[in-house]
Amino acid sequence: RYTNNDGMVICTENKNSQDTCYGDSGGPFVYTGVSPYPLLGVTSFGNSPAALAADPNSDERPACADNDGYGFYTHVYHYIDWIASSTLLDKNSITYSNKDSAPAPSKVTPPSNTITYGEIGNLITSDAAAQKGISAGTSLKHQSGIISMAVVSHILLTLFALF
Repeated sequence: RYTNNDGMVICTENKNSQDTCYGDSGGPFVYTGVSPYPLLGVTSFGNSPAALAADPNSDERPACADNDGYGFYTHVYHYIDWIASSTLLDKNSITYSNKDSAPAPSKVTPPSNTITYGEIGNLITSDAAAQKGISAGTSLKHQSGIISMAVVSHILLTLFALF
C-alpha cells in the first residue's frame, strides 16, 4: 500500500527470479499499481544471501536474480524535482500520490512493525523484514523499459559531471 515514501533506500525481496543484474544500475524502479508507472527508485545493486552464506569472503560476484536475494534502489523522493527539471519531464507524470484517496489520518499509533516513508508512497513491512531488506507489496517491479534510457543517461551524465 502506498501513501508515503521518503526513505533514502528501497529494498525488495526477489521472487520468481526477478532481480537486478549487472548493468542494471541507474535503471528505473517503478510502481506498477497505476498507469503511467511512477518512478520510485534508481537501481543501485542486488545481493545473493545464498552466495554469501556459501563463502562470505568470496570475491566472486553473486548470481543475478537469486530467489530470496534483495534488490536495493536509491529512492528518488528527495531528487524528483531535479530529475523532472533535468529531463524536462512533468513531475506529475513520474510521481505517484494517492493523497486524494487516502483515508483521514488515524489518531491511533501505528504498530511497531509499520515503517512509514514520505509522499510518493507508503511501504508497510515488519521491522525484522526491513532489517533484511525485504519490502512488502507485489506490485513493485523493476521495469527497465518504462523510463527511456535517454533519461537515465542524462541523469548519469549530469552526476558524473559533478565529479
